[in-house]
Amino acid sequence: MENKENQDKFKGFEFSQPQMSVNILQWALKFLRYWWLFVVTLIVAFVIAYFYNKKWQPSYVNEAKIMIESGNYSQSFSLMQGFNGGSDYLHSNNQLLILGSFDLIDRTLQKLPFTIDYYVKGRFRTESLYSTPPIQLMYNDLQDAAYGREFHFIPVDDENFIIELSDKGSKQQFPDFKIEGRYGNQIKNVFFTGVIEKLYLNTTGRYSDFYFRFRNKRSLEDEFAYRLNLSFIGE
Repeated sequence: MENKENQDKFKGFEFSQPQMSVNILQWALKFLRYWWLFVVTLIVAFVIAYFYNKKWQPSYVNEAKIMIESGNYSQSFSLMQGFNGGSDYLHSNNQLLILGSFDLIDRTLQKLPFTIDYYVKGRFRTESLYSTPPIQLMYNDLQDAAYGREFHFIPVDDENFIIELSDKGSKQQFPDFKIEGRYGNQIKNVFFTGVIEKLYLNTTGRYSDFYFRFRNKRSLEDEFAYRLNLSFIGE
């Protein structure tokens, strides 16, 4: 009886579920009203991307795997662990430390042509000319004062060139410094004595003038030691 009475009470009521509707026309009018904001945003984004791409420098990573002789590492370390064992494991770690030592880095750098950096300067970034150096500077005397200074190399023609100091501090310290030399002939100045030969020099193209600097051994060791990452495979 009670159920029947309850049904009779709610018989005249109609339950409706809430409905969500989107006024497409209203949203379209809002977008059209502020269309210029989207255009400005796209233009700004493209400009930022363009300049960032001009300034971006590629980063290269080289990886090498080296087999380290460690004897019976698995047996020695598993059976003798806890009994002052694992000597092969420690021996492998010592070899890994030796591979990253400054002495070995120094020996490697002595065999690589990294003592002089050749590069060009653009509006947004500096580009290295390591793979195609325009000249070869062979010096037999290099003063300590040459390190840390930037030299500007200006080709005059196929036979002659000019070298000037580029950084502001060096210009103030040596206002009269200027080298007018000839390829293949010895040049001597307050910073170095040597001979300059042409390699990939283009006197009329993009790299008609460029810059170079001398790198000392200590700065090269620090730079390559910072970049070197040694670890066992799987660690």
